[in-house]
Amino acid sequence: ASRLTAPEFAAVKDAAEALYLFHIAQTLPWSGMGRNGQRLLPTSNYMTYTDGVRKRGDALRSAASDFIDVYPRLKAEAMLRLGDLARDEDFIDDADIRERFDYDVAFSPVPSSGDIRVDLPADQIDALEYAVTSRVEAATRLAMDDAWKRLHDAVARIRKASSKDGVVRSNLIDSVRDICDALGRLNVADDERLDRMRRTVEAELTSITVEDLRGNDAVRADTESRAAKIMETMAAFYSPVAA
Repeated sequence: ASRLTAPEFAAVKDAAEALYLFHIAQTLPWSGMGRNGQRLLPTSNYMTYTDGVRKRGDALRSAASDFIDVYPRLKAEAMLRLGDLARDEDFIDDADIRERFDYDVAFSPVPSSGDIRVDLPADQIDALEYAVTSRVEAATRLAMDDAWKRLHDAVARIRKASSKDGVVRSNLIDSVRDICDALGRLNVADDERLDRMRRTVEAELTSITVEDLRGNDAVRADTESRAAKIMETMAAFYSPVAA
């Protein structure tokens, strides 16, 4: 971070990123791309998602409130630093700043062909229903591909970290455990293969500790071997897209 970044603003950015990353981790891609695309929230994950968003959203609003309190001082200091280059219009208006740091979550139902009720000829209604069904099926495939990718990438990270020259980060096991936990609720297609692989990863790779991986060569070699075998089995169901 820049040495000129106020700690109050850094706290807002950190809280916003934590909220966004939780949103991504607890949902699946559905339609649209990038940060503005719609995400799929299975009903089985509704409570976990809404509770987590509320908690992180409260943290964001608290951090934003702290920043808003010091904003007039920070603005005055910046104007002084800029000297002749300072222009008041380059800064956000005090009255508008609060809404810049707010968020909202909107829920929409997944459309189904039976939702179409319009006064059209039967063949046109059939065509519309087919289009809706095809769109939902394509989005579901995208969502499940993302679920498989998360699990595959998690195992690949453990395999790489437990290799001879791998770097074992402090959150390695916890992050894989969190992914397995979330995928237990995000399996929208009820894919038994995904659930079986998720349980295998959970049982085989999350019972170890970071300390064991760092300090025990035998555990490290065994973990790498387990991860390699899981990836080999997973290859029958999922192949990562080449970069």
